[in-house]
Amino acid sequence: MVCMQIFSAGSNEVLGKKHFGFDDEVIQLFHQYPWHGNLRELKNVINRAALLCDKDKIRIESLPFEISHHARLSFPVADYNGHTDELKEQKDHHPNLKLPQRKRNMKPS
Repeated sequence: MVCMQIFSAGSNEVLGKKHFGFDDEVIQLFHQYPWHGNLRELKNVINRAALLCDKDKIRIESLPFEISHHARLSFPVADYNGHTDELKEQKDHHPNLKLPQRKRNMKPS
């Protein structure tokens, strides 16, 4: 990812460090991770890893737990109304089941 290299170079400059890239395991993990926070999350993770890393490459030990172990953690993904796939599957088997809907016309207080 080009963004990884750009963010790493920026971290090196700000922190006064000299990392020369990423360990292969980190690159593979970064490609598999869903990046819910998009580029901002990626940048923050790289900055943190660069700060904690004392090697020539950023290694998996420098990554936050939830990223380095995301494949082992299992969280249900919900849609806009907060419905998980499990709830939707129950709805398929029980057609009369009513799933709650999120109120969309909320007024600011």
